[in-house]
Amino acid sequence: AHAHAYGYDMQSLYGQQEFLYAVDRAVGLERVALIHLNNIKQDRGSYRDEHLLLDEGLLSTHALRTFIMQK
Repeated sequence: AHAHAYGYDMQSLYGQQEFLYAVDRAVGLERVALIHLNNIKQDRGSYRDEHLLLDEGLLSTHALRTFIMQK
């Protein structure tokens, strides 16, 4: 949800890959031990992240599942 709030298109595979590439460039994916995942109430790019359960909010369960399954 933080990535969505900061403007990344977490609904699409391309947007998810773009986010992961940015994380890899910034800190290296090998250094990421945990990802906090939740859904969000606000539109993309709102810079606000009010947490919702995974099956609630703007991000589809398909998009969240796709993100979880990425390697």
